[in-house]
Amino acid sequence: MPQYSLPRQIWRAIYPTLIYFASSVIVAFFAGIIMSAKMMAGQDLSVIAADAAAIAQEIQNSIMANAMLFALIGYLLAFVIFLPMWRKTRKHYRRFGGGGFNIGTAALTLGLSAGLHFLISGVFALTDITRFFPSYQMVEDMITGDNLPMRIIAVGLVAPVVEEMCFRGVTLNRLGNKEIWLAVLIQAVLFGIIHFNLLQGIYAVILGVVFGYIYVRFKSLWYPVIAHISFNMIGQLMSALASGADAEIADAGSAAVGGAIVLVFGLLLTAVFAYCLLRRPAAPEPEGWDEPEVARGYVSD
Repeated sequence: MPQYSLPRQIWRAIYPTLIYFASSVIVAFFAGIIMSAKMMAGQDLSVIAADAAAIAQEIQNSIMANAMLFALIGYLLAFVIFLPMWRKTRKHYRRFGGGGFNIGTAALTLGLSAGLHFLISGVFALTDITRFFPSYQMVEDMITGDNLPMRIIAVGLVAPVVEEMCFRGVTLNRLGNKEIWLAVLIQAVLFGIIHFNLLQGIYAVILGVVFGYIYVRFKSLWYPVIAHISFNMIGQLMSALASGADAEIADAGSAAVGGAIVLVFGLLLTAVFAYCLLRRPAAPEPEGWDEPEVARGYVSD
């Protein structure tokens, strides 16, 4: 594999995260410009000056109403960037490649991810911890809006593929020639940071460790992609179901009981699928994964 100085190794591990962040910022920037131009088109400057606060609020509301569309555009932009980067990384760094695909392993990773979702949801419902994190609630409101099909496409399908290519496919591979658990932890922390709110970042780090371990053990990016899609898709479907059931929750006591049931169910699912997954043999490391790429005719970037 290519040999780099320590500062360059650190930079190569971090800058994919910056690219992922930049794709969202770029889309948000142009979305703001487009929405501003649309709101102010044909209006007199004196009217705009007099109602600047109201117009600004209207622009913000319009952006929030179309948040999933803009998020999807940002994810697609990141996908266009990361796909060739992932292909190049897979050629240069072969330690976590060649694991193939097994339907049984895929089913177990899907079940494990579902268990983790119910486990985390149960903790949130039982403790009502989200009330202490208004930024988390704002993000939840944005990604659990009315447009379910758009949410399923953007958050449930496209985002997991892009994020797995970025954090497991590129970042973890680039760190994989070091202590493996340190590499898994670093990419998980970067995965948590990119969510930009503390509560979501904490459980994103946990998920990043789990997805990273699955990738390292079974050496196929398909497995963390499936696990990630499972986690996000369940969240979208459960939020759609919960929105119709809110009126049926009589009091905080019944909500706590429901949270406890979800927590126990998630704990059982997680334990069973994790046990079954750990019993499956790990994929062997490919021969010559640590040989210099130059010896095999590859040119480092």
